[in-house]
Amino acid sequence: MDTESAIIVRSDDFEPKIPSCFKNNIEIVEKLILCERTVSDLKQLFEVFLWNVNQLDRMRIWNDDRIHDAHDHTMDPIVVNAMTQNVFISSVTLINEIEAYLQDIDENYTTQFKQLCSEKYENSFYYRLATLIRNYSVHGHLSVSFDGERFCFDLRQILGTPHFNLKDKYKEEFKKIIDTTIDRYNFYPRISYTLTIADYIPTVIKLYSSSLEMISAHIHKVYDSYQKLINDNSEEIASSSIGGQCIAYKSENNELHVISISSDLVREFEEQQVKAEALYTKYKQRQEDILGSGRAQRDN
Repeated sequence: MDTESAIIVRSDDFEPKIPSCFKNNIEIVEKLILCERTVSDLKQLFEVFLWNVNQLDRMRIWNDDRIHDAHDHTMDPIVVNAMTQNVFISSVTLINEIEAYLQDIDENYTTQFKQLCSEKYENSFYYRLATLIRNYSVHGHLSVSFDGERFCFDLRQILGTPHFNLKDKYKEEFKKIIDTTIDRYNFYPRISYTLTIADYIPTVIKLYSSSLEMISAHIHKVYDSYQKLINDNSEEIASSSIGGQCIAYKSENNELHVISISSDLVREFEEQQVKAEALYTKYKQRQEDILGSGRAQRDN
């Protein structure tokens, strides 16, 4: 969102001088722009996910699956469903866009990221369960059940929902979880809301953080190449600049663009890395504290 802007100009009104160093190194310039857009767009999608998580944080979520408002009244199940669905949907958007942007940079990064997602899926019961429920929510269904006191994910209700065409692979996953719950633990397959969400949130944050780590070397390499281009051709850049701030160039498809001479790519990228790691630590600790406290999530 808003990673670029456009204006309409008459060609005879605007004839910028394009430095030859940009003409001869257009790949360096366009790699920088792709990286800047990647960092900016993923940051914004991560912020959307965090905003929805923060709405959950406003509720008092106890480790026995009771959910209260600030006045200690039980939350409206519709509100809980709305907030939960927003978390799920924004996380899907984030993860899908991470894959897409990594593909634009290098398909090997996409392969690594998909492998990491698969490992999280296989190794965490609650993340695997949340992923299945997330797919259910994305198709417009309300996933959170309420028994009058506590909230949960009722797997039999989810699996039996009309107009929900679940892939055979996921149906088998659901049935396996249901059968295991009944046969091994001898209780109806209502899965803890608190434990599921407490596991899901730090896992999504870790996936975002890991994607940044994957491309860190590439981001720095692209930034260094661009800075070298600017520094090695400083006189030509200065004489060709627009107001001393921007440089015009033509893309590979011959469209005219303007780019800022200075780039904040590395600074913004590293800020996101630090923020993501700090948030992962916060929510992972919160998950680990659940069984030892009376509250799954603290007031903010």
